[in-house]
Amino acid sequence: MTDEDHLTPAWLRYAPALILSGLLTLLMVSLPWTVSKPGILLLNLLAVMISAYLGGFGPGVLATALGVLGATYFLLPPLYSLRIHARSDLIFVGIFATAALIAAWFLDWANAPSRE
Repeated sequence: MTDEDHLTPAWLRYAPALILSGLLTLLMVSLPWTVSKPGILLLNLLAVMISAYLGGFGPGVLATALGVLGATYFLLPPLYSLRIHARSDLIFVGIFATAALIAAWFLDWANAPSRE
């Protein structure tokens, strides 16, 4: 952690993750049948990448968690439940979470020299 990280309030680093994930969840709810599950999670991956670029790995993890929770609750059967019924959906969410965490880590690592 650098001195600049200590000067930036935590809420300011985590705000993009909350805002982008919330906006994408609203989009996901308003268009549930017009966009496929991979398309929705790709949008969530964009939120993860922007959050990690702006705030670091922690905000990227938060955006990943919110994306997984939103997709599980609003897209996967049974709807409006955090229970994942099908094994294929569990694998689908696991692949997304793994890719999102790797992207967040990579963006945090790549952006570290500019924060020093």
